Amino acid sequence: MNTETNIQILYGIPTTFDQLFSERLGPSKLIAQRVRAHCVREHIRLRVQETLDELFGERLIPITLTAYKVQADDPGAYTILFSDRRIYSISFFWRIDESFKEALRVAIVDGIRRIGSPYERSIA
Repeated sequence: MNTETNIQILYGIPTTFDQLFSERLGPSKLIAQRVRAHCVREHIRLRVQETLDELFGERLIPITLTAYKVQADDPGAYTILFSDRRIYSISFFWRIDESFKEALRVAIVDGIRRIGSPYERSIA
């Protein structure tokens, strides 16, 4: 089972993208796969952004962050790239038997704490 399949199961992304786009585009399955992969990546990025906004709203992180890309480095290994000069990225691991959102929350809060001052004083 690949990462995209895991995300489909967790977040209920329709699995009919291949069928839908392959019927419309004819024999070009490569295009259908790229469109599907883009949709999955964008869905993950939106979930990450929702979590960032929640953490800032709960005052668990002292700065607003915008996730502009989420990379799946290896199965279960992700890197979030931010459009912020104070923090460029945070990497984290996620296992299918744990909550994606909780793994993400812990990684973000720990990543911000590791930066140290002046953010450390804002969180404490």
